Amino acid sequence: MSLDELRAVQAAHAFNDAPNRYELGEYHVPFQDLVPAHPEGALITSAHRRERIAVVGESGAGKSSLIYGSLGPLDPVIAPIVMSVAIEPREVISEPAKMFAFIAREIVRQARAAELLTDESADAQLTRTTPDRRVGMRPGRARRFGFSLLGVQANLDLTKQYEERSKVERSASEALANLAQMLDIVRQPGGLTPVLVFDDSDRWLRDADETTRKEFYGRLLPALRELSCALVVAIHPMYLRDAELRDDIERALQVRIDVPRLPDVAALASILESRTEVHCEIDLAAVMDASALARLFELYSSGIRHELRGILKTAHVALTDACDAGAPVITARHIDAANALWDAP
Repeated sequence: MSLDELRAVQAAHAFNDAPNRYELGEYHVPFQDLVPAHPEGALITSAHRRERIAVVGESGAGKSSLIYGSLGPLDPVIAPIVMSVAIEPREVISEPAKMFAFIAREIVRQARAAELLTDESADAQLTRTTPDRRVGMRPGRARRFGFSLLGVQANLDLTKQYEERSKVERSASEALANLAQMLDIVRQPGGLTPVLVFDDSDRWLRDADETTRKEFYGRLLPALRELSCALVVAIHPMYLRDAELRDDIERALQVRIDVPRLPDVAALASILESRTEVHCEIDLAAVMDASALARLFELYSSGIRHELRGILKTAHVALTDACDAGAPVITARHIDAANALWDAP
């Protein structure tokens, strides 16, 4: 591989360790292609059954990748409704009425966005917002799924339902009833399966106090059981090690799906290659040699960089080092230097 091509991979940020959820759906290599487990199939089946699902894994292990690579791309009638509450006021997490109102706003916002963005306008928006690392569609992957199939009339009905009920402050039970009616609108026109997704709980619960975590797992999630829709919550294992929180989680959620560990170098290579192929249509073997891949897997399996996010970060730094040094390919030496950089005091 030439140095210019390696720099093209660098400019595309192919090994970005914090992609957005749309990029994650494009990057995702199904775990069921890499390990004996079938988490994608289990997640889709449970979603259609309107079950309450815990996706369990360490931070950076691939929970979000599993969720966004399954809900929608692998099943076009699933409409994931993502609840990104990390930057919302803390009371949204702990007070049911505020959370129900927040979910209602998100349903309307995401439905409007899906209906207004045609394939062409979505491409144009992605180009404007991420000019240096735009993700292209893989062959055979349709962009229009989930909310984008909802239809104009259903969007109008959702907007009317929300605006009429949001003019006055309502009790938690009233807000929940309104939310249930909105989900009925999503479900009826085209047979869509709405799924409420809380995937960033690692970030906003890690720094929360014990009372807030108790409110979310012990009060808010059980209240959502009344809704006729699936619920997906990303769970860090540390919360399951707390006996009280574990009891709350098990009462609120029905199905547990664990993010699998990668078994070998080939599985890790498949995940990394998904990045270089999507961005640059370049085989991974032209970007890093076998020694680099082997060293990355050592870091992953030994626990030093046990999560996929850490592996991607290390690969990104190693790629930069290789480009700066004028090397045509990433080697184990670049991986070691990148790993040492993060271990420095």
